Amino acid sequence: LYHYEPNGSLARVPGQLRDTDRKEISVEISILTSIFAIFGKSTDNTAPVTTLSVAGSEYNAAEKTYINVRSSVVLSAYDPVVYATSTGVAFTEFRIDPATSTAPFQLYSGHFSLKEGIRLLEFRSQDNAGNLEVVKSSYMYMDGTAPITEGLISGTTGRNGWYISPVVVTLISTDNLSGVGKIGYRVEGPGYNNKEIIYTSSFTLNNEGLYTVRYYAVDNAGNVESEKETILKLDMGAPLAMAVS
Repeated sequence: LYHYEPNGSLARVPGQLRDTDRKEISVEISILTSIFAIFGKSTDNTAPVTTLSVAGSEYNAAEKTYINVRSSVVLSAYDPVVYATSTGVAFTEFRIDPATSTAPFQLYSGHFSLKEGIRLLEFRSQDNAGNLEVVKSSYMYMDGTAPITEGLISGTTGRNGWYISPVVVTLISTDNLSGVGKIGYRVEGPGYNNKEIIYTSSFTLNNEGLYTVRYYAVDNAGNVESEKETILKLDMGAPLAMAVS
């Protein structure tokens, strides 16, 4: 809706409310004025908009998105309403690791997963008027491998697998993709209750007796390492010699 300003220029009436479902335009007029509308056939010349999301575990670091291989890729598209016109999304399509710019697309029908490694995903949508979206792309860093943790034991060894000094336990974990998220461990033995502890630094076993140290790691993409265990035996007291007469 438009009206003429006192200087004779044409201006849009402010405060217009558009109801696209009922195809109505309403506006509050505070003073008597002459208004008019220009109507014409509106065509859909705007392509759909497609977005990518992940259903499941993901981790963002250094402008990279690491995704667990058990997660799913989700593509969502909508066709914008422009001048009260939208023909709706006709289809969405995608391709994985295209070798060339002319590699074929496949029709998107629902969530899908990707294999481990660095994957290039390209996608686009088309509306029912034939407007084709410019191809979008995203690199997906897929991680399906759990970390590997090693337990390093430091102490003075005696005979038959026994330690004759306090023992220092150091846990070292590596992950080549999303990186280590946490290391967990629990100790069964003198002075410990076998409850899980988040590892932050080396710890020392000071008491005599038998210990079982269990540990594992989880990477930032949610891959969990199988628990490992180490059995340690500590005897720091010298034997007593008794003279028999």
